[in-house]
Order: sequence, then structure tokens, then C-alpha cells
Amino acid sequence: MVYLDLLHRLSGLAAAGVMAAPLAFFMFKGWIKLALLKRLAGIFGLGAFVGLNGLAMREFYNQEGKERALVYSKYVHTNSTFLIYSSLLWNCLTLIRRP
Repeated sequence: MVYLDLLHRLSGLAAAGVMAAPLAFFMFKGWIKLALLKRLAGIFGLGAFVGLNGLAMREFYNQEGKERALVYSKYVHTNSTFLIYSSLLWNCLTLIRRP
């Protein structure tokens, strides 16, 4: 179970890195408009919230000696991730040009 937790955290960090590197490149080149940059910053903020929520679940429940996190914490963690993916899809669809 420890390895699965480690794999989960590393995949979250890898996803953040894969998205942050091109964003920084395009931002410094000036190819991203301010409105899109604000939306992407909000998505990254939500990703930071998901990471901190996962860290809080792990630290709090390891400290208490419990093996399982509360259902509500898992609910917030999972649904925030779905919100991130859906907002990324929404932003991608707004960038498509209409004929």
C-alpha cells in the first residue's frame, strides 16, 4: 500500500510538471493571452489544493493511527481532480476555432 501511495503522489507531481513546463515556456514567449492565463492559474491553484488535501489526509490519518481516511476527504480529493480535468477540457474546447 505504501508503494501505491508513493506512485499516486509521484503521478500527481509528474502531471503538474508536464503541464507547468510548457505553460512557462509559452507564457515567457508571450503566446498566451491574459484571460487564458488567469484560467490556467486557477486550474493550477485547484491542483495545489488537491495536493494539499491529499497531504493533509495522509499526515492526519497516519498521526491518528488510523488506516483509512474519511470518506468526505476522499470525496473532495476525487471530485476536485475531476473538476480539474473537466476545466482543462473546457479550456481546450474554447481554443478550437469555429469555421
